[in-house]
Amino acid sequence: MTKGIVVPHDAEAPLELREFSELGDYQQAVGGWIEAVDIPPLGLTVYVNEEGLPQLLPLNSRVTFLWWFHVPVARQRAMLVGDAVIVGVPDEDGNTTDVPETFRALLME
Repeated sequence: MTKGIVVPHDAEAPLELREFSELGDYQQAVGGWIEAVDIPPLGLTVYVNEEGLPQLLPLNSRVTFLWWFHVPVARQRAMLVGDAVIVGVPDEDGNTTDVPETFRALLME
């Protein structure tokens, strides 16, 4: 199981630490097919709804601004919408990894 953090699009809603065991768990959390967005300086991958923009899902300001801050080329060019899941970057075999402990502690404690 992979430990990740669900970040609701509603900035007032709390973050949720959750375990994910299969693709369907991620799809359920974001409400559809998933798309991966990497934040390499933090060792993070953010999963969002692949169809979020065409479906006009609401802006997820928390993950968008995190992405923009650490991946400057994305600033003002793209945004992340809908609920999101933050996990660690894939390992050498391409498997999703746990959200890094330091980042988890920063957000959840």
